[in-house]
Amino acid sequence: MAKQTITRSCGHEETIQIYGPHKDRARKAEYEATKLCRECWRAQAQAEREEQSRTAAQRNKEQGLPALTGSEKQIAWAESIRAEKQAELERLVEQAAKSSPTPEQRQQFNDAIAAVLAETAASWWIDNRDRTARQIVGEKIKEG
Repeated sequence: MAKQTITRSCGHEETIQIYGPHKDRARKAEYEATKLCRECWRAQAQAEREEQSRTAAQRNKEQGLPALTGSEKQIAWAESIRAEKQAELERLVEQAAKSSPTPEQRQQFNDAIAAVLAETAASWWIDNRDRTARQIVGEKIKEG
């Protein structure tokens, strides 16, 4: 085990701990030099998350969905969740079209989807992020 100062691909120097046999340390240090430093990696990851959130928010706005309410962080997170759930809902609609629902069932289904997409609380989307679109629509139908 040895500490070594390396220059990362971003140009910053960082001291890292290298484990393993002495003969492998040079190769491991060389590999570590191809990575970003911890600070640059975090900044890049944050920028990617923000871009995904902006893209999701823009897509949701273009589709005429209502604005979400909550803190800035909640809204950013919920926008991406809502975009994912909307894609699931679209697949669910396609599956439902293949079945032969009665007009009443179709109306209940469409009303439930409209109710889901009308949710404006960012916290609601965050709280339901682990549930499938089918579960969410089923609950809305029961609330109906």
